[in-house]
Amino acid sequence: MNTTDTAGNPSIPKSHAYSAALVLLGCLIPLPIVATIVTAAIYIAPFSPALGAIIPAWIAPNWMVCLVGIIITLVLWLLFALPLTGFSSMESAIPVKGSDLKNHFLAVRACYNALLALEKSGDLIPKERVHSYQIASEQVKCYLAELEQLIRYKDLRWIAGTGYLAAWNLVHRAEEALIMLEPREDVIREALNDELSLEGSDMVTCDIALNKLRRAVANLSASATMYLDKQPVKVASQNGDATGRVSPAQGTGPADLTPHGPPVAAVDSSPATNGTPAGTTPDTIPALTDGAPQVKAGDLAAPVVGETPMALAVEPSSAAVRETPVPNTDGHPVTPDRRPVMDVTTELEARSTLREVRRTINEFRKGLWEGLVTIRNQLIGTTIITGLPAYVLLCFAIIAGAPPASIMAATIFYIVGALTGLFGRLYIESKAESAAEDYDLTLARIVVTPVLAGLAAVGGVLLTTMLSLTVLKSPALQSVNQQLGLGAIYNLNSNTFGIIVAAVFGLTPNLFINILQDKAKGLTDQLQSSTASDQGKSGS
Repeated sequence: MNTTDTAGNPSIPKSHAYSAALVLLGCLIPLPIVATIVTAAIYIAPFSPALGAIIPAWIAPNWMVCLVGIIITLVLWLLFALPLTGFSSMESAIPVKGSDLKNHFLAVRACYNALLALEKSGDLIPKERVHSYQIASEQVKCYLAELEQLIRYKDLRWIAGTGYLAAWNLVHRAEEALIMLEPREDVIREALNDELSLEGSDMVTCDIALNKLRRAVANLSASATMYLDKQPVKVASQNGDATGRVSPAQGTGPADLTPHGPPVAAVDSSPATNGTPAGTTPDTIPALTDGAPQVKAGDLAAPVVGETPMALAVEPSSAAVRETPVPNTDGHPVTPDRRPVMDVTTELEARSTLREVRRTINEFRKGLWEGLVTIRNQLIGTTIITGLPAYVLLCFAIIAGAPPASIMAATIFYIVGALTGLFGRLYIESKAESAAEDYDLTLARIVVTPVLAGLAAVGGVLLTTMLSLTVLKSPALQSVNQQLGLGAIYNLNSNTFGIIVAAVFGLTPNLFINILQDKAKGLTDQLQSSTASDQGKSGS
């Protein structure tokens, strides 16, 4: 579909609000069930002689009942769908999800606009980052343009929930790309939030992602490691370089991370070495930072102010990255205030790692949300598919000339079972410990229950009565009708006990729906366990 006009401006998408409203009404009040009740009511109602004079002689009255029932149902469907046209947009179909999605979209767009303003103001970007910066910037621009066009649609996708999944996917891709553009302090803040999301989640690769995240944070800012829940796993450095890494060949042991700050070298506290690191002498202790003053062996147990952590990148200020470096006495670049410049390659690697970790979290949560939407749509489809055979059976019974008393009894059994099942469903839903956003899956369970419960009630009355006549040899029904027939089963005068049977069988569909509810609860629990706010509440 072409979404731009000849001038290149985004065009207003064609509205499909009314067709979406028709589908919404047909899901909330299943159309086949409405047709069944209307047709049964017309058949039970007294036949007017004046109406008989209007009907052509070649049309059988029973056929006319079915035809009139369908026409009345369609007219009611078309009329009552008009007020629901306002529920076909992102903000109205599922208001909670729509509001949350809009807030995230505005936040991402505001952040991107601010970064563009800084770029236009002449704020310098290291030349090593120009390519990755431009690529990420174009990606965010494309994602936001597509998202802005998507949220303007008014059609079935929002009612079905698939529109929200597509929109959230674009928001997440834009947020991931922003990691390559944002200032380091914002990237670290979001990384700390991602750490909370990973801890306690059911992701298979949770431990791997956590370790990658913590290493990346340490490489972006050594001082930020104190805010991590756990310190990153030590990585042996192979070669010393200008970022402050020290080669094992220099005689230092592996880096040991303290609970409250940057790592320090392992120290042998035996009397023979007097606190000197293993394999070194007091005169040959290597400097922990290029250009930093040498420290005594006895001072290695505590970090020194301005010290560069081993096996981690140097932490400069935000301004230091953009300042023009000057050579130090040893040839390594430092800023005019004599602070070492972070290796840009290391920063890019750290940002890319944090972006990949964020992608892993988003994909995990996306799969869970898709599961909830799929279950909800399947339940709605079950309602429609189950209601159609019920209406077809009623039409066959009417065309075959079933007594109106039997149709009335079957209708009463259906209504009793539907109401009993609905009240049972509402009671079960009220016992839920907490309410979670599930793309209206709870509403779908409530809608499908009366349909299944009513059919179970009608079938339960037939099954119970047949067992009573054949197996239990019930004298109550046998005295009324020695021959097994539907006329005796669906008759309130001869089978008053069927109302109780219908009420009991009306509760049986909840056993099946409870299984789906438990499955959905497992998905929502996994979603909550991968949410940072939930981790904060649980204290894990």
